[in-house]
Amino acid sequence: MNRNIKLLYGFSCFDQFMIVIALWVPYLATKGIGMRQFMELQAVFALVILCGELPSGLLSDLWGRKKTLLLGSTLKAVSFSLLPLWSSYVGFLFYHLTMGIALSMISGGDVALLYDSYLAAGGEKSRGTAVLGNANLAAQMGTTVSALLGGAVVSLSYGHLLWANAILSWIPVLLVLRVTEPPATLDRGKNGRKSSRSCSRARLYGTARRGSCSSIWSPGGPADW
Repeated sequence: MNRNIKLLYGFSCFDQFMIVIALWVPYLATKGIGMRQFMELQAVFALVILCGELPSGLLSDLWGRKKTLLLGSTLKAVSFSLLPLWSSYVGFLFYHLTMGIALSMISGGDVALLYDSYLAAGGEKSRGTAVLGNANLAAQMGTTVSALLGGAVVSLSYGHLLWANAILSWIPVLLVLRVTEPPATLDRGKNGRKSSRSCSRARLYGTARRGSCSSIWSPGGPADW
């Protein structure tokens, strides 16, 4: 389980390592996407995440956190890999739909998996916030470094930026594949209500962490994809 913790720290970093995001608005402008269309895409993206939070949380409890996290990370990587192929409003709409579903499945799952792994490794509940704080630091580092790297890569071309981002997006998938599903901290069958509350807290923390990391991506705020 100690290996899980290190892998999930890495996941927290590379999940936020999206070099295209800092230049997302200028890139869309080069494709003829105006501010009105941009806000429409953002509204769809936010709505998909809002509607997907509860179903993905239930799926995580029933199917397993690793499998749900793996599915979300894979869908996210596929979305980024297809992004260089889109050049129209419809294509970008499809991207926002798939990315919204992916982030709903990821949101909070990595945090819950990290906390379960920490407890399974014999960690004390009172020190659990320190582990979550380390994950948050890793996420902040990933966001900052990716923004700097994106600025350097785009000097070559937007094409280089998009394909480099697509390749990097598969790193979280590889990390999750090496994670071992920890024993359930709670008996989900006998304590379903407690498990749901625990999962909800983790998802709220994950969403808040994602928002704080993404707030520097562009002037519009956390939902700017």
